[in-house]
This record gives sequence, C-alpha cells and structure tokens, in this order.
Amino acid sequence: MKSRILMAVGSFLCLSLWAPAQTWESARRMTYSTRDSVDSDIAANGTKVYVLWAEDDPVSGYRDLFYRLSTNAGATWSTAKKLTFQQFVFSPAAIAASSSTVHIVCVQQGKLVYRKSTDNGGTWSKKWIYSNSHVGEPVEMGVNGNTIQVVFRAESETWPYGFLYNKRSTDNGVTWSAAKPLVPVSYNVRTSCSLAVSGKYVHVACVSDILHLNHLDMYYLRSTDYGATWKAPLQVASVGQPPVKVMDDSPYPTSDPSIIASGAYVHLFYACMGSYQYWTDELFYMRSTDYGLSWSPGAPITNEIQGYFCGLSAKAAAVSGSKVSVAYCGILEDYPWDPYIGGVVFKKSTDGGLSWEWPELVIPNEDQDLTPSMVYVPATGYFHLAFDGWVDDYHQNEVFYIRGK
Repeated sequence: MKSRILMAVGSFLCLSLWAPAQTWESARRMTYSTRDSVDSDIAANGTKVYVLWAEDDPVSGYRDLFYRLSTNAGATWSTAKKLTFQQFVFSPAAIAASSSTVHIVCVQQGKLVYRKSTDNGGTWSKKWIYSNSHVGEPVEMGVNGNTIQVVFRAESETWPYGFLYNKRSTDNGVTWSAAKPLVPVSYNVRTSCSLAVSGKYVHVACVSDILHLNHLDMYYLRSTDYGATWKAPLQVASVGQPPVKVMDDSPYPTSDPSIIASGAYVHLFYACMGSYQYWTDELFYMRSTDYGLSWSPGAPITNEIQGYFCGLSAKAAAVSGSKVSVAYCGILEDYPWDPYIGGVVFKKSTDGGLSWEWPELVIPNEDQDLTPSMVYVPATGYFHLAFDGWVDDYHQNEVFYIRGK
C-alpha cells in the first residue's frame, strides 16, 4: 500500500477540497475508554440520534454495549450509558429508531437478543428471540412502523454450515415470527449482509459460497409483503454458474454489501476486486428501478485515479429522491501536503446512480479498518456518521461522530 500519514485525534479536520457538496462539521469523539471501543452503529429519527458501540472492560474482560443520545440532531450528546453488564457481546449489534422507540439486536452467549426502549433510551426491556442454535455474524435490522425485520446467521441441523435467517415482529417487538431460512451460508468464509426496508418491500443483500466453494458471490433476496414470504435468492454479482470454483477464480469474490431503497429504486454497493494489476478492491455499484425485480450490471465507482477503496459497512448508504450517497473507508490522492491520505470518504450521485461525483474526504485517519455507518434524516437535512478510529500509535480504537448538511 502506498504511504499514508497518521493524523492524531486532535488534528482531525473537516476537509472538503474535492467537490465540497456537503458541509461537514468537526468530528466529535464519543468514547474515552481504557480499552478498545468498536463496532459502532448509528440510528436517527427526526432530531433524535443514537450511537451504539461495544466496549471492552479492562477488569472483567467482558465486552458490553454502550450508547449515547442526542435530542437536537447531533449538536449535543448525553453521557455514555451502559446497556449490558458483563454479558460479552459476541457480534456487532444493530440499532434502529422509529418515533420514540429504539430497537437493538445483538448476540450474547451465542443467542439472539432483542432490546427495546419506548422512552428514547431511558429504560429498556429484553427478550431472547432466537436460541435454537449458535448465532454468529452478521446481524442486521430494519424498522417500518410497528414491523421490525432482523436477518442473522445461525447453524442449521439440515445444512452442514448454516443459514441466513429472517425473523420479524409486526407488533413493535412484542411477539416474533419463527425464523425463516433465506439462503445457505458457509462458516468457512467471512459472511456479510445488509438489509433495507421500504414500505412493504424488504431487501437483503448477502454473500455466500453455496455455488462455488470458498468463493463469495453476491445474492439478493426480497419480500413484497413485509417479510411474510420471500422470493428465491438471485445471484447478482461474481461467478456465474457451477461447477465448484476456488478463491482465485475470475470474476473475483465479492464482499461488504450495503443496500438502500426508496420506492421502486434499490441501490446496492459492494466490494470486489477491480484491477488484477494492483490486487485491490474497488467499490462497486448496481441498481434496480423495479423494486428489485431486475438489476443493472455491477460496475466500479472508485479507481486508482480517484483513490483507493478500503472498506464498507452494512449501513453505509443513504437515499433521498434522486440523491444517492455512500460513505466508506478510502485513500484519496493529490492533496497539496501529501499525495495519499486515507480516512472516511463520502461520494454521491444526484441522478439516481447514473453518474457519481468526485469523492470527498470527510475525516482523515490512518486506520484502514474504519467503516462508517451512516443515516440521513430528510426532515433535518443532516447526514449522521459514526465510525471507529485510531487515537494513538498503539492503535487503540475509539468511536467518533460527525454530521454534515
């Protein structure tokens, strides 16, 4: 990898030298822990914004969940509140907000746990919603009114590896449906997925090697009736059909999907190797204009001229009408004081994904593992981002927040 510079927390800058379409405020440090704070996620509803993360306890060795709340669109924040106590959260948790209700799902002791607050995070209830077999990553959630959708991976008695499952609640988390298997997934490779809810449509993108051994292909699944039934998985990227393949086949394996939907338009971002010469992933994009029934071919929207793509979270995309945005970890080039600088990068399209503007470096940081989670609130016009970043030469992770408009 080409040389980079390390920017300390105190020197985090709000840079917009390339296509300053957004105005970004200074980054706010959300955690001050003695151990790593990781796996941050973000949710927003109107002027209320929630940041969730997991934090290691230096004494007990457990990993617990914490969150902070802003009631004024991210201008000021509450103190950190501890949500679990010596529970050890095994998987990144997911958070969603609707009206005054906040929803959280996570994995504890190999089981899927749902937590709900109906008073903006003041008090919480807890429910074990799946404990049939071991649950692992990924865990994602979407909310539409009183309907909650959760997708997660768990072992299966009928498949040698596991399944990506869906569970839903239609009464705001009071009762839950039985788990529905969506697609087989292997435990031999890293699996990731992303979930988007738009009206009665539920959209899921995930990677699996069910057709090609150890080779991750991208699959799309949808429900047209609030998750009651699901269409068959549609392979949308990577290798075509059997026979069984291996990791070094071409086309290259896919990873890190992030899906977002608005009306008939569904937008899918994912990582795939774009250049055999450099052996680096690029950020790929495809879209559907008919509720996920058909898809455009996937194509890279980053390249070595604009900068390098390094990572994408499941909640990296936002949409409002014809404006589509994505935040990712990347390295940009041609800055006056240094030719290569990495950090949180923002990229957008104003024509529904047909063309993409030049990337904008929002926050510089040397950490190549940071993958920001992003939400957009049309009522306030703010983009809200949460991400994990290094704070010193020892690579201790803390959680940061930034907003733009």
